[in-house]
Amino acid sequence: MSGCGTAPLPGLPGAVTICGVATPGQVAVLHSGATTVDISTGGLGGCPYAETATGNLATESLLWQLDGLGMRTAVDFAKLTETSAWLQRHLRD
Repeated sequence: MSGCGTAPLPGLPGAVTICGVATPGQVAVLHSGATTVDISTGGLGGCPYAETATGNLATESLLWQLDGLGMRTAVDFAKLTETSAWLQRHLRD
């Protein structure tokens, strides 16, 4: 697929990912020792540098994947999804 891949960000762990590979990319940087990644509640936002980027990696998606891999976080998943739904409702109005 033309234009797909990653773009490294100086000073930050991981990379901006496009074409649906954000979740495995973030999991990889966490496995390599990173303790913080940049994700977005509800996948809100986008990238001004990648015209085909439809949004950001949803926090919920990454946490779902981490849970499936047995990696625990201190995030309350029910409260997170409730907050995401609230944000989406209010941003549509």
